[in-house]
Amino acid sequence: MLRIALGNTPVFTATALDGSAYPVYRPVRLNLSALANGQPAAFTVSATTRAAQNVQPPVVNFNVDALQLCSPGVWPVYLPFVKK
Repeated sequence: MLRIALGNTPVFTATALDGSAYPVYRPVRLNLSALANGQPAAFTVSATTRAAQNVQPPVVNFNVDALQLCSPGVWPVYLPFVKK
């Protein structure tokens, strides 16, 4: 499962079962304005790509090319990846 969250709020998830919803590479745009409150929040991307042995769903790969967090009508803010 791929999970993207702002603070403790998941804003996007995808699993191996969503393959038909995303059959080819394409941008996914999300409106996060409802979560904008002026306070700092962690933006996290996490993924589990391998299920336990002999358990469904199968191994799946997720490709995240770029993440942008933009204010409407203002210059985009590009977020660097920070590795833990």
